[in-house]
Amino acid sequence: AACASLRDASTKRLATHAAAIAIRAAKLERFAPGILVAIDGHLDAIEPHLDSIMERLDEIEPHLPFILQHLSILAAHCGALLKHIDALLLYADDGGKYLTVLLPYVPIFAPHLDDLGPHLALLRPHMRTLVPHLPIIAPNAHRFVRHLPISANADVLIFYFSWFLRLPWLAPLALRLPFMPRMANFLAKHLPRRPVRGRTCDYACEWDECDVAAFTSEHFAATAGAYCADIWGDSYERKRQRIRATSAVMRRIRDR
Repeated sequence: AACASLRDASTKRLATHAAAIAIRAAKLERFAPGILVAIDGHLDAIEPHLDSIMERLDEIEPHLPFILQHLSILAAHCGALLKHIDALLLYADDGGKYLTVLLPYVPIFAPHLDDLGPHLALLRPHMRTLVPHLPIIAPNAHRFVRHLPISANADVLIFYFSWFLRLPWLAPLALRLPFMPRMANFLAKHLPRRPVRGRTCDYACEWDECDVAAFTSEHFAATAGAYCADIWGDSYERKRQRIRATSAVMRRIRDR
């Protein structure tokens, strides 16, 4: 069985997690050979978080082949990734098409996930336009963590300034300027949105009262659904799928 195989791999290290492994043994069974090969050399990074992994295995299981294949990159950041797994799983939809694209950026983003966490749900709707510019944006992303409107309106900023982000030398230098986060935040809130979003241009988040990090967690899903139903007459899940501006809770800020 999977539980017995895992014990053979490192009996003393895994003995304290035997109960959690046994509960999930049926799910682990078909992955047992791959797990044994993948965790070899990474047990020091994985073992402290093994109980948490077992608790979230239902959500992790569909992506376990990808995780095992790239464990050499993911293992070192196991704790940070688990802490924000609800928000990160937003990027595993659409057949996981962004997983491979984002993999090289895990070492860059993972150390800053506690600060970047609230941005994850806001950025997800804009990935199609954001991905081509990640090599320029990613090394400086941590400098913008205090400004949620930048992430919520990433599509607007890229629409107007994608030409600038294609400048190979100037763009990285500009993103490191001390005033750039404040300037980008101002532009994100004031640039015209209608050319980018059409009929949804008058939607925006009320940042002062919106706990974006909480609404990305499964624990708060029911509360989010009730909140959206009061405002929109629609569920949180459907609104997250339908509104292009952001996958956080939205409010209409201007009457038509």
